[in-house]
Amino acid sequence: MVDLHTHSVLSDGSYKVEELIEEAKQRGVTALAVTDHDDLRSVDYIKKHHLATDIIMLPGIEMSTETHYLGSKTKIHLLGYGFDNNDPQLNLTLNELYKRRRQDNWNFIKELINRYSFLDEKSFETLDCSKYGWIKKLILMHLKDAITKEQYYELASYLDKNKPVYHNYNTGVEEAIRLIHNAGGYAIIAHPYRTYLEEEQLDNLIRYLVTKHGLDGLETHHSEASTKDMKIATYLAEKYHLMKTTGSDFHHHDEYNIEIGTGINNNIITEELPLVKKLVKENKNIK
Repeated sequence: MVDLHTHSVLSDGSYKVEELIEEAKQRGVTALAVTDHDDLRSVDYIKKHHLATDIIMLPGIEMSTETHYLGSKTKIHLLGYGFDNNDPQLNLTLNELYKRRRQDNWNFIKELINRYSFLDEKSFETLDCSKYGWIKKLILMHLKDAITKEQYYELASYLDKNKPVYHNYNTGVEEAIRLIHNAGGYAIIAHPYRTYLEEEQLDNLIRYLVTKHGLDGLETHHSEASTKDMKIATYLAEKYHLMKTTGSDFHHHDEYNIEIGTGINNNIITEELPLVKKLVKENKNIK
């Protein structure tokens, strides 16, 4: 059983990396990728703490990207696997994103500090302002045990009403594919149905990315994809001779009942995938 799409606390998940891996092993997963949003830290963490034992661990990332190929902006989440996490250009691109996100989020937090007497800079000194995610959600999660219930609801009400900006910094998908390839990895479109394109448009986009930029694969099976969505993705992967991947997109246990390794109602592929075998053969799994 494989799961090539999961998230830890290093982006917007609730599990520490080691907790995520342990649960995966308990559920019978034999190959796993931690694909945190715009973040490479899980790879070094897994190496440092020798967590790639009794399970195949693949270097993974989910990059926030976009393209204007179809005439208007299309957002695409791009999964990368098997790359060198120390690649200078990939790290430079992500570091610039971290800086922009951190500064914008901190500017918003300073406005809250000026507004509420129960908040000060010390309240946020351990919050990673560069993390991927909606700043409202990150702030409320960070403060839920540090302020009173009354203060929490007052702050939540203000944030709901004022709709703080979701800082979704996107790299061009064409550039992101190039960066992943130059770092020795493979580029896969995550949950293609979430591009919200009609089938013909999606077909045109994938043909463009394959022929002009060397796209390697599609996530054909995903927890929240419908049977129709998965059939379309599988058809397009086979049409353009792309690798197929599968992932639960696990973040935490919630009302959606998404489980590591099986997704919802066992709707993700459980057998070993050619990509896993390819990366192990190329010695690109985490040791």
